[in-house]
Amino acid sequence: AEEVVKPKKPRNSFFYFRREYHKQTNANGARAKAKNISNAAGKTWKEMTEEEKAPYKKYAAEDTLRYKSEMK
Repeated sequence: AEEVVKPKKPRNSFFYFRREYHKQTNANGARAKAKNISNAAGKTWKEMTEEEKAPYKKYAAEDTLRYKSEMK
């Protein structure tokens, strides 16, 4: 029997923000633990305006479209 390969589930907007936040944190030379970066990113995300979150929401919407098209 062949194994069915399902597409990766779409990622949410916070995922895209956190990935960028992690890159920026490491680029500044601060090699923090992933848990600490995630906690700081979460706090920052909660304080951001909808306008600041918009680019990340766009990435998430595009990923959702990708997922839906791959599920067909």
